[in-house]
Amino acid sequence: MLSFDLLRPGTYTVRFVRMNIPSYKRQYNPDYAALRRYYSASVAPIETTVTVTSAQRGKTLPFARTIVDPLR
Repeated sequence: MLSFDLLRPGTYTVRFVRMNIPSYKRQYNPDYAALRRYYSASVAPIETTVTVTSAQRGKTLPFARTIVDPLR
């Protein structure tokens, strides 16, 4: 499950990009832009939208979605 904080009211796109990162490149606080350039799989990202209302402003917005690995 993901959660988002401090979002303004509106609609946001959450994009899940499948990456094949070798075990020796896995580390804490990686450079995601570089990893995506070198290791993203050649499948379309899974996208979903999240809508934040005025009533949710300043609160933590939980988000859950089942993701099926497109390479399996």
